[in-house]
Amino acid sequence: MYLRKSRKKNGRVYLTIVEGYRDGRGKNMSRTVESLGYVDDLERSGIADPVAHFTEECARRNEARRAQTEPVMVKIPPLQRVDKRDGEARVELGAAVVDAYLNRDLGLLSFFERRRTARKVGFDPYRVLELLAWDRIAHSSSKKGAWERRSAFPRKCPFSLDDVYRALTYLDERRDELVAHANASLEAARGPRDTRVLYYDVTNYYFEVEGEDGFRMRGVSKENRPSPIVQMGLFLDADGIPLDYALFPGNVPDVSTLVPAMDRAGVRFGPDSPERVVVVADRGLNSSANIARCILDGNGYVFSQSVRGADRELKSWVLSEEGYAANAAGTWKVKSRIGEKAVYVAGEDGRRRRVMVPVKQVAFWSRDFAERSRAERAKVVEKSLRAIERGDAARAYERSSSRYARPVPVDPGTGEVGATAWSLDEARIAEDARCDGYYCIVTSEQDMADGEVIDC
Repeated sequence: MYLRKSRKKNGRVYLTIVEGYRDGRGKNMSRTVESLGYVDDLERSGIADPVAHFTEECARRNEARRAQTEPVMVKIPPLQRVDKRDGEARVELGAAVVDAYLNRDLGLLSFFERRRTARKVGFDPYRVLELLAWDRIAHSSSKKGAWERRSAFPRKCPFSLDDVYRALTYLDERRDELVAHANASLEAARGPRDTRVLYYDVTNYYFEVEGEDGFRMRGVSKENRPSPIVQMGLFLDADGIPLDYALFPGNVPDVSTLVPAMDRAGVRFGPDSPERVVVVADRGLNSSANIARCILDGNGYVFSQSVRGADRELKSWVLSEEGYAANAAGTWKVKSRIGEKAVYVAGEDGRRRRVMVPVKQVAFWSRDFAERSRAERAKVVEKSLRAIERGDAARAYERSSSRYARPVPVDPGTGEVGATAWSLDEARIAEDARCDGYYCIVTSEQDMADGEVIDC
């Protein structure tokens, strides 16, 4: 701050206290803090030298402001260790957003209070769910990890770790009620759900346990872990909001989960469903049984189709340049056709019959996808070469981490027959390279535009 002396046309001097600042563009500006008056008026009021007096006042105010912003010295003994993991004093206020959503929008607090009172539960299942939901969003740790981090939660968590595990059983027992209540609350808050298109995906959860128990089983882990897993199939509406889910033993393949999950979803599928739906899923769910089920229920489907694993005719059509329409930059091209696909349907006698159903096939190529595929393949080739050099290609091949290593009957170095001789599969690398950037989608929706099919 400083004292500004403004001389007026009548010769009188007007005093103001002014401070400088920077505006949003970084430009130096000034603004009036206090208007003091004319020098002669101030002298008549009893101030002998107004300029000197208020210059000192500006200096005093500046000194007071500097004292407020002066750095604070914190003294720590040189041998004292600071635990960076200590979060006892830290509170994650973002958890309040989760609480507001669960309580206000989904109405889960009242949902649990009614059932808790009736059963006289010794812990608060809503408070446990609240903590677990926030931790899943913020940290994605284990249930035990969430409980150990409870001091960072803005609300007190007066429950034990055993209560957390008891709450999981409590939630599972009310699974159907809870999902139905959440869906009804969402519709009340947002309006009717758009279920004309339903997305289905499968993920799994691993468990740090010694053995299998019939449900936690070893299977294809999304994280490539050897631990037992549980499969979860999840339905989402057209806006990507969860609708329903189903759990399966870890050794159940993804492709075998869709039909049971559809059965569990109940009224949303089948001839009695209020509206026709289109199920969208990735290539792992593309099977004859799943397509047949969608068709027999009067519904539709949009499934990804592997190009590398496709039959010769489909692969040839996708890779052929004929029929493609490209964008001006040449970074994207697409084509489609109406064809037929064989599905197998079980008759009343239990025998499976081959039936040809009409499908729309959409093929497209993207330069960005092609470059990404080349980069990913280069990593696999490098892994394969390292495995061959180390002499453990067979074990790596079993783990699918070196799929471009192939066994050869003769050692190329010595010409001798050797069961452990491996070499780089150049032919497979070249064949995979042909498919870089190409994708294919099969759908029952013959009237759906190509772009709309791809956007699904």
